[in-house]
Amino acid sequence: MAHEGHLGIVKVKQRCRDLVWWPAIDRDIEAMVRGCTACLALFSRWGTPTTITTDNGPQFISAEFAAFLGGRGVKHIRTALYHPEANGGVERMNQTLKNGIRAHLVDGFQFDAALLRTLLHYRSTRHSTTGSSPALLMMGRELQLPLDRLRAQADLAPPAQVRDRVIKCQRKMKQRYDRTRRAKTPHIAVRDWVRVRRAHRDHKLLSFCSQPMRVTEQLGPATFRLSDGSRWHASRLREAAPPSVTADMEANTDSGFGVDDLDFPAGQPPAPIEHPAEPAARPSRARARPGYLKDFVTNF
Repeated sequence: MAHEGHLGIVKVKQRCRDLVWWPAIDRDIEAMVRGCTACLALFSRWGTPTTITTDNGPQFISAEFAAFLGGRGVKHIRTALYHPEANGGVERMNQTLKNGIRAHLVDGFQFDAALLRTLLHYRSTRHSTTGSSPALLMMGRELQLPLDRLRAQADLAPPAQVRDRVIKCQRKMKQRYDRTRRAKTPHIAVRDWVRVRRAHRDHKLLSFCSQPMRVTEQLGPATFRLSDGSRWHASRLREAAPPSVTADMEANTDSGFGVDDLDFPAGQPPAPIEHPAEPAARPSRARARPGYLKDFVTNF
């Protein structure tokens, strides 16, 4: 019952621990999920993929998932942090899937039936990019629906120029998107200093941008790896000046690093340390005895 939604090992353990317990519960759950036929039907039905692209969710960066893909020779590509547009095809499919399930639930279907009906109609409908249905491209034939009984359908074969059509359509969509969003080519290069625009802040007074970090590698047209090993899209990066010696010395006082350990840009000497000038003394006001008191004896 806990695995009816075909969740992963961690999720099933969490659901079970809230309600039940028995000896060796973790071992039994791991064995059951690993042996689930439905969960293994990705690879057993269509074969092992060459590459797989995911986001940076904890389930995709775990050691277990890395060992699973490594043992099958699958190349794992991860998108930039907090940039779902890098895997736009999957995100658009998720939107279509959720909209279809929501509509079928309103019609009175159960979740499992709503999911299957949504996938059935998606797989049998011609795609605007490829010009063919997913079923025709995958299996070499169209899926027959009740509506198809109205007129006999000719046997179709996948078009030979599907790849060229997809590339052409994707190029047009990219040009339209870049024109609408006024996209610009990033001017960031390797060894540049940048700041990352924070996706989350611990408190409202924290800066919106991180400390300066150096770009170590360019992974794509607009994706970069920083000195801390993280991947970021150029849309979340801001060019920054190299950190000053004073700021680095103050930041590294407790960590044991000195001035010699800092990484300065090539060809630039360390910036001189400037000591702030002492503030000038506040001028004092001249005090004089008022004239109307000249006939009186007073003490001030």
